[in-house]
Amino acid sequence: MTGLTDVTLDDDGDLTATATLPGGRVVAVLSEPEEGTAAELGAMRALVERALAPLAESHLLAADARAAEELAVEDGETVEVALEGVIVLPDAKLVLMYDAPGQGVTVFCALDEEFAVAEVELDEDDEEFEYEYELEGDGDGVESRSFATMDELLDHLSRAEASERGAADAESGDRPA
Repeated sequence: MTGLTDVTLDDDGDLTATATLPGGRVVAVLSEPEEGTAAELGAMRALVERALAPLAESHLLAADARAAEELAVEDGETVEVALEGVIVLPDAKLVLMYDAPGQGVTVFCALDEEFAVAEVELDEDDEEFEYEYELEGDGDGVESRSFATMDELLDHLSRAEASERGAADAESGDRPA
């Protein structure tokens, strides 16, 4: 990984960024703080960088193959997938988000501690998808964030980045041209 760029923290404490993963893959990154904790940019950035650092090209290629295989089982044909984003959960586990161009499907690959694919989930673009995780130490609560499509998620990330840049410009006295 070559590091995070365009790192922002929105009002809800969600970190959004862009990262370049092995193989030159540029992806959107999203991470939310654990419920009940104050979001601090430095700490969240460090968590995300630690979580992404051990990823190797071999891990990504294995996840690519598993995502494509899951679609082939579903559709009965070979489908290409493109890694679009990574969700870093508060426990530093990773969920890779793949788009299947022309298929209207988003594929989520949850990785385990050894970066092997632990779970694969397919979501049609015309249905709302959610990623959920059980909050540590709280057996009752499940935190989730929902987006109707991959485009909606990427729009959300872009708006958060633009909002942060605008706030930084206002603080420094810079005005857009």
